[in-house]
Amino acid sequence: MANRLNISSLQSAAQAYSNALVYAQRVEELENEKRGFYAYELVRSAIIKHYELAYDLCWKTMERIIEMDVGSDADLSARRNLLRSAAERGLIANFDHWLEYHIARNQSSNVYDDEVAEKVYQVARRFGDDLQTFIRTVEQKG
Repeated sequence: MANRLNISSLQSAAQAYSNALVYAQRVEELENEKRGFYAYELVRSAIIKHYELAYDLCWKTMERIIEMDVGSDADLSARRNLLRSAAERGLIANFDHWLEYHIARNQSSNVYDDEVAEKVYQVARRFGDDLQTFIRTVEQKG
């Protein structure tokens, strides 16, 4: 990459997401009567919010890298195209995982529905490894 890409915001978001996951694990390990409904709700909401931020910064970083490589001719209008292009360039290892993250991110605006919120939460919990792999890949390419 000719111009060094600043990913400090992405790194900070990833750290906040990771910290929230550690706390969520602690809350989930408590027995139901000790943790209470609201503790779980708060943890779930926090994870979803941190996930949204980290995911959004990931796709924006992918977009910047691809535009730096290809120029403005890159067809990145649809997120699916962006993710496919990122996979082709080795920025992400598993297109299907990232497509699932994208779908969950779109659904996260409907977290007032308990069933949807739980589905998004479960996807968001799986995001961590791919997030860290993406950051390492970007750092190595940088």
